[in-house]
Amino acid sequence: MKGFINQNVYVEGKGIIKTNLGFENGKIVYIGDDATGIEEIPLPEGAIIAPGFIDEHIHGASGSDAMDGTVEHLETIAVSVAGEGTTGFLATTMTQSPANITKALNAVRDYANEKGAKVLGVHLEGPFISLNHVGAQPKEYVANPSVEIFKTYEEASGGKIKIVSLAPENEGSAELIK
Repeated sequence: MKGFINQNVYVEGKGIIKTNLGFENGKIVYIGDDATGIEEIPLPEGAIIAPGFIDEHIHGASGSDAMDGTVEHLETIAVSVAGEGTTGFLATTMTQSPANITKALNAVRDYANEKGAKVLGVHLEGPFISLNHVGAQPKEYVANPSVEIFKTYEEASGGKIKIVSLAPENEGSAELIK
């Protein structure tokens, strides 16, 4: 197994401690005092091994946005945020035209995710928001929650919608929440 010997490792319940860590097939299989069988991966002085960050609400990075609707833009985001410690994220849409939302969802469906942080799915932020609290989102594309529209979006994403931001006070929200 590969791993790290006598390094600063964050261990739940113990904080950052000096220990050895081994992994196989992308999974941690050993944390402890015995370094036997660990093929050491060198790290810079003072490095800390800690869990990666999972970002459930990120629109973009490095000049790319999830709403750009291309696999190339998703890869730019994935590579950029990986350099900052993010290991996975939900590509977050915004209230936009159905065509633009669908284009973004299709890109997530089609993205092979070969580089950078893993795209874990979609955070559908809008169009099912409140007209009274749109913030920077365009009012003309706000829609009442709809099971039918959601199913269309879910199909476009390849089943990858994980979080939906919606206004629970709006007509149709109870059906969609169910």
